[in-house]
Amino acid sequence: KITRELFPIQAYSNFLVPTYPGGHLGANLGSLGPELKKPFRTIPENFQKQLKYYSPEVHEASFVLPYFAQKMFEAL
Repeated sequence: KITRELFPIQAYSNFLVPTYPGGHLGANLGSLGPELKKPFRTIPENFQKQLKYYSPEVHEASFVLPYFAQKMFEAL
């Protein structure tokens, strides 16, 4: 609720961090711009091949929430 009051763009992201106990984290993000759900920059192809986890598709998927979670955030 506070994020909505402070930022015109807000989103909740689910992501995995293999080094974190349990591996699952979430973050409530706020932005004055740009859009959070789309990658802001493109990753050079030669560098993208070196990454083990991140991809533009994983970035976008991290903002997809199950329906129960969507309803919970809409109710705030």
